[in-house]
Amino acid sequence: MHQSMILSSIHVADPFRPREGRMQLPESMNDIEARITVAPVSGGQAMAMRLFSRENVFLPLERLGFSEDSLVTVQQMLQGREGLILVTGPTGSGKTTSVYSMLETFGGE
Repeated sequence: MHQSMILSSIHVADPFRPREGRMQLPESMNDIEARITVAPVSGGQAMAMRLFSRENVFLPLERLGFSEDSLVTVQQMLQGREGLILVTGPTGSGKTTSVYSMLETFGGE
């Protein structure tokens, strides 16, 4: 576990709070992003590794499941010149995919 934490730039000296990091994978796997989460549990620590396929993260906004009205609202917010868009939800709910897709769609403007 400690080796994975070190490779993910997670400090091993503080085992009493949850920590997160990203692991650099071999070049042959550069289309995969690895995220590591370490949390204190009874008797030690628990580690979870989440793997994301970069090619499946960038989806057109229309494919994210927004209603028609919500899609228009999101597009208007993204085209604004100021403000903050807060994306929240539980693990696996699509936050990363939503944000990456928003950045890919409107990040170059």
